[in-house]
Amino acid sequence: MSLRSSLTVKPIRVQRVIHASADDLWALFANPHRHPDLDGHGLADLIPGTTYGPQRLQAGDTFSVHMRYGPFTYVMNLFCVQSRPGKEVAWKSLAPALWRWSFKPLRPRQTLVTGEWIPLRRAYAPLFALIGAPTKNRQGLVGTLNRLEELVAEMPHTS
Repeated sequence: MSLRSSLTVKPIRVQRVIHASADDLWALFANPHRHPDLDGHGLADLIPGTTYGPQRLQAGDTFSVHMRYGPFTYVMNLFCVQSRPGKEVAWKSLAPALWRWSFKPLRPRQTLVTGEWIPLRRAYAPLFALIGAPTKNRQGLVGTLNRLEELVAEMPHTS
């Protein structure tokens, strides 16, 4: 890793067409209690009742999810910064990074889903690079899209 690459960490963006309505997909992501079902990192603690927060995120809401990393467990406190029904939802953690999911309807029951991980402070770039955050977050975003496809296959068609 060069010094220059350690001073910048670029946002990560993944996209996939998912066979569900934008409203249904937004509802999944805007409900923090569904976070363990959607987590593509494999870090969300799946013990029932370990997610705290509202049923539907609005900008300004906070929520927390119990996570694990190897043998360690911790609570990830998150802050919702954007929530537009059927369009996008985004949250950030204490570590200066933003996770955003956006939904663009293409046809009835067909939506382009975009997941992004966006580092917010350049000063943290060396740490993010050192711990492999860009690679891990790309894998997590892709994993979330994989989980989403599985969930959608089980969803009733509501819209």
